[in-house]
Amino acid sequence: MSKRIKIVVGIGMAFLLTTSVWAQGGFQPIQDNVKKVGQSGMQFLKIGVDARSVAMANIGLTHQGDAANIFMNPAGIGFVEKASVFVGYTEWIADMSKQAVAGALSLQNIGVFGVHAAVMSLGDFEGTVLADNELSYDDTGNLDVGEYVIGITYAKQLTDSFTFGGTVKMANQDLDVKSKSVVGFDIGSIYAPGWNGTRIGMAMRNFSGEFNYVRETMTLPYTFMVGISTDLLQMFGATDGLDGQPVWTLAIEGNKVRDFSERVHIGSEFMLNDLVFLRAGYKFNYDEEGLTFGAGIKYSGINLNYAYRDFGSIFGSTSMLSASFNF
Repeated sequence: MSKRIKIVVGIGMAFLLTTSVWAQGGFQPIQDNVKKVGQSGMQFLKIGVDARSVAMANIGLTHQGDAANIFMNPAGIGFVEKASVFVGYTEWIADMSKQAVAGALSLQNIGVFGVHAAVMSLGDFEGTVLADNELSYDDTGNLDVGEYVIGITYAKQLTDSFTFGGTVKMANQDLDVKSKSVVGFDIGSIYAPGWNGTRIGMAMRNFSGEFNYVRETMTLPYTFMVGISTDLLQMFGATDGLDGQPVWTLAIEGNKVRDFSERVHIGSEFMLNDLVFLRAGYKFNYDEEGLTFGAGIKYSGINLNYAYRDFGSIFGSTSMLSASFNF
């Protein structure tokens, strides 16, 4: 395939990705301050698992070369050189937690293949039934509840500047007496114009058809995202972008979601000697979430990251850890 054809294919995919927003129901014009809550299910899919991205206000559209990228933008694994493995633990509110693993393997000119899985632990729930006694109920023991997702991903660099990726996944929610599995899709792209480390990313996550669950009709928590990141030090001429020089990344992303009004995330990462990373960000138009920050260290292909999220006075804060091993 010639370079010109690859560019045309890449532009076409980006166009289809953008216009797919209108193909998914639920984005009709709405009145101001209407947040569209309750229109999607399996909300655990929206909880970030990569501490690097979460520390930057859940920004990760233009991150690349790591198996963790599967969860934000599948195109990111298109930059994996050989192989990458990711593990993450997310502390969540109300004694809940989320654990995730992912792997990516490069097959050179064929592309990069990845797999991932995540499990949401919902804590202990005690079951009851109506009964003719003083309490009017009887205990039935702990309920078996939980959520998980598994998926496979493919990504490829179509040109030196354009990379595309997609994921097919199955999400499951088990509420003891009712269980539901749904197939969903993620599609993403990254474009690098070659200017000051600037990258532009787009992704469509959790695309699915409508499904019936118990007495409700819903979809997966569909989200369309577009974002841009750049190296401020290169932009202002402080560095020339060579390896080993410090990098100060500023990124901004906009999210259009099915079950809330539009949101904006702003995040930053400062890298020193390709070894130490300091990160911070803020999420706008959230009821509780806002400030995030964290840090990371990278050595000999091993990346260790920590993130902190502020949920305000009601839910407090949560922390998370993740690690990546790149070969």
